[in-house]
Amino acid sequence: MEADFTHGQTGYTYHGCRCDVCQAANTTRFRRQRDKRLARAAQDPSLIPHGRGGYTNWGCRCEVCTKANTDACCAYRRARRERRKADEVAERILDATKTELPPAEQERLASYLRDRQGAENLPGYF
Repeated sequence: MEADFTHGQTGYTYHGCRCDVCQAANTTRFRRQRDKRLARAAQDPSLIPHGRGGYTNWGCRCEVCTKANTDACCAYRRARRERRKADEVAERILDATKTELPPAEQERLASYLRDRQGAENLPGYF
């Protein structure tokens, strides 16, 4: 089936095409945009929106931008750790149904999992 668009022009963004031609064109487009943005920032630093966007999109490394990026990265890592911890607890509960844990331990694990977001959606364990 023939594509109804020209590869390397709108394929990547509007049609979801991931062929080599469309990927290369998209990379070139984003590099060109980044270079223009950085050139504008070099001429007029007041254009830089300070915060996480200033750090990631404009390359600003001032104290405000660096702190915003650090805070965002720490929050992301913390959320990942919490999700992993909840997953490990869920696994322990699932394993507990296959082994004979004391009822108090099973209830403690179930209680912890219930307190986690979305824990009430786990079927059949509460």
